[in-house]
Amino acid sequence: MASMALPPWLQRLAATTNVRSSPTARFKTETYAFGSGGNWGGDIKDATIDKLNFLDVAKVIAGPLASQKYLPAKDPNNTKLLIMVYWGTTTVPPRYRMM
Repeated sequence: MASMALPPWLQRLAATTNVRSSPTARFKTETYAFGSGGNWGGDIKDATIDKLNFLDVAKVIAGPLASQKYLPAKDPNNTKLLIMVYWGTTTVPPRYRMM
């Protein structure tokens, strides 16, 4: 089966981002920097989340990013990707709240 050529706009996008041209193509290495958005808290108290800080959350996110060749930038000012990290519990609709 012959491979299809990518349209020019997608070729330009693939050249500047981590888009793969086919399922078997490898990701190219990209760098990122995290920004701390903060803990949003929430209506429900959950000690497993409430005790987390920015570095705890960033470490969890870094693993899956690395598996797709996203690596932390040595110099945050020289990266194209800023990932703002927010964490906390979600707001639960009133009918599902515990009394």
